[in-house]
Amino acid sequence: MFVAAGIYGFALSLMIFSAAFTPALIDLFVAEPYTLGTHGADWEYWQGTSCAFVGIVAFVARRWPVGPQIGAAGALAFIYGVWGIQNLRLVLVTDRYGPLMWGHVLGCLGLGVFAAVTAMRLRASATK
Repeated sequence: MFVAAGIYGFALSLMIFSAAFTPALIDLFVAEPYTLGTHGADWEYWQGTSCAFVGIVAFVARRWPVGPQIGAAGALAFIYGVWGIQNLRLVLVTDRYGPLMWGHVLGCLGLGVFAAVTAMRLRASATK
């Protein structure tokens, strides 16, 4: 789970930061016409940084002892779950996103569940 969460976090970060050079990847997920507004680039870069941080934590946590791994898995479950719910809301109540955004919703929610299950399994194995 940690590797998958790390790869997805880094992939999201790279996609977000790629918009500084070309909007091609972002355009795969959003419907035209789309604008980030006056503060959108700031929000975009903050989110790109947070995705990179999530990727780093996930990769580093693979090497941690079980106790800290439980906490990391719980945190990953939370962040991917929140991202999945936020993006689900966006695709349901707006028409700003294209069909690929559904894949992102499912990816985030799937990783959130996977991380929660991992946290529970780690906790169960630590109490044996």
